[in-house]
Amino acid sequence: MSKSERVETIINLIQKRNSISPLQLSQEMGVSLITIRRDLKLLTEKNIIKKEYNSIRTVRKYNKIFHERHNINLSQKTIIADLAQRFIQSEDTIFLDTSTTCYELARKLASSQKTLFIVTNNLFTAIELMNNENIDIVLIGGKTRKGYYSTVGPLAEAMISNIKVDKLFFSCTGLDTSGTYEPSNLEGNIKLKYIENSRHRYLLADSSKFNRASITKTANLHDIDFLITEKELSNDLMNLFKKFNIKSIFPSE
Repeated sequence: MSKSERVETIINLIQKRNSISPLQLSQEMGVSLITIRRDLKLLTEKNIIKKEYNSIRTVRKYNKIFHERHNINLSQKTIIADLAQRFIQSEDTIFLDTSTTCYELARKLASSQKTLFIVTNNLFTAIELMNNENIDIVLIGGKTRKGYYSTVGPLAEAMISNIKVDKLFFSCTGLDTSGTYEPSNLEGNIKLKYIENSRHRYLLADSSKFNRASITKTANLHDIDFLITEKELSNDLMNLFKKFNIKSIFPSE
């Protein structure tokens, strides 16, 4: 069980019981009391839970939007993450966006032996990677986007503008013949800053994203160097991406 999954389980148990002790959490989850207390400290700092004597309760209703999104097309995201990590070498400097596909990639990198410098505006991605001593993490500051556990806004954009990296790994809500899209201009603006400040751009998009548009345009097709997806593309898409010198990566037969 990853750290983020463990935290989600803790919150579910607290909400189910209304209140519970650290010892009960440790026993029910089969996790050491020290680990439980460390997770509870994190949740207390985020104002998700409140400790009262020897019991814990939630401060507010916990929004599960991020994890619900993560579970959509999870098998496709796992395939894409496996392919993407092949393009990451030791000493790389990397942007990881707030997408659940990049979160899945972070879960793969969490056990990596590579020395990496990773910048992200996703709180769960930072948590997933923080225990790997080979990985230096910069968590972008800014306004938190409720339910998505990302940081956005002018402060976040300014911070990204001052960082240059080798590689950007990002996803999208939709992809069509014009480029990529997001439903939120706040998230879209962050991705534009990532694109401007990275040398190589890797779009991680499963096939459900193809031929779809949304409110905010982010990347143009000429901004993308690699498209990594879970299955072979149609001839029309292959020809389109070749026109823009995008290298398509998918599992070989």
